[in-house]
Amino acid sequence: MAGDAYAAQDSRAVQALEQALLSLRLSARPPREVIVAVVGDGRLRLPQASFPIRQIRLPEGTGPMAIRNTLAREAEGDLLLFLDPQCLATATMLDDYAAAAARQRGILVGEIDFLPPTAQKPDRRRGGGTMMPDLATLAQEAQPHPDRPNPAAGPVAGGGDAAGLWGANWAVRAADLQMLGGFDERYRTLSVGEADLARRAVQHGIGPRWIAGAKALHQYRARPLPPLEQLDALLADAAQFHARWGEAAPERWLRAFALMGLIAPGRPGDGSGAPWRKLREPTEADLALTNPPEGQVWPSSTQLIDWLEDRTVVRLDSRGARPGSGSAA
Repeated sequence: MAGDAYAAQDSRAVQALEQALLSLRLSARPPREVIVAVVGDGRLRLPQASFPIRQIRLPEGTGPMAIRNTLAREAEGDLLLFLDPQCLATATMLDDYAAAAARQRGILVGEIDFLPPTAQKPDRRRGGGTMMPDLATLAQEAQPHPDRPNPAAGPVAGGGDAAGLWGANWAVRAADLQMLGGFDERYRTLSVGEADLARRAVQHGIGPRWIAGAKALHQYRARPLPPLEQLDALLADAAQFHARWGEAAPERWLRAFALMGLIAPGRPGDGSGAPWRKLREPTEADLALTNPPEGQVWPSSTQLIDWLEDRTVVRLDSRGARPGSGSAA
C-alpha cells in the first residue's frame, strides 16, 4: 500500500494519517507493507503495527506524480493500493481488492464514502496515543460519493476520462503500472495526472473499473469546491491534457471556474493552443462561493455546477453586472 505525501508540520494531517494507519490494523487482511511519503524536513511519529510502515522523505517541491512514481518504485508487493492519507480502510477493503485483482487486470477503483463534520472525531489517549477509529459507527454516518457507480457485485467497466479514476482509493498491479510507463511527472495535480494514466490504460485495454466493496471512509476536511488554490496548476494541466488527448480535464472544475468568471475559453490563433485562459486571480468573494451545499459533504458534479451557477448569477445581479459576463470580482 502506498500513501500520499504529507507535510510533517501539519498536525491535523498527521492525526488523519494516524487514524488511517490504525484502520489498517483492523483489516481482516493486513497489508504487506505501508509506505508514506513525507515532503520536507522532519520525520513523523506513527503508530506501530504488525506490518512494516516505511517513511520516505522527499524534498520540498516534489510534484504529486513524482511522489507516486517514487512510492511505486519503493513498494515490494505485486498489487499497489494508492490510498489517500485522509481515508480510513474498512475491514474488508484489502480482501476486496485482492479478490478483484485475481479476476481481472486493470485499474481497480474501490468505493469511497465521505464523513460529515459531525462524525466521530478521534480522541487522544493519555500518554499521547491515538484511539482506534470506530469504523462501524463511522460507516453509518458516511455519505457515498454521488458521482460514483454502485455495482451490486463484481466489476463495472469505467471510462478513461477524469471521472474514471479518483485518486483517493484505487489499486493496480505493479506490472501493469510499469507497462503503462508510470505517472507523467509533468502534471502538477493528481486529478489530471491520474486522468492521463487512465486514458493510457484504456488504450491498453486495462482502463479503470469500478468494483463493489473495497470501501474507504474519507475523513472530513473543509476545503473549497472548486479548488481555488489549484487554479493555476489545473489550467497548466488542462492545457497539457488537451495537447495530448484533444480535450481538457478536469471538466467540472474548469466549468466551475468559468462560471465564477476566473477563466474563459482560449482564443484561437493566439499561439498558445490552450483550451482555457485565466482572467483574474480569485478573491475573498470567490472563496465565499466555494462552500458545498448544506448537507452535502461532497456534492455531485451536477449539484455543484447548478448550485454554483445559481449563486454566481445572484451575486452578479446584486452588483448590477450582466449574469454570465464574468466581470464581477
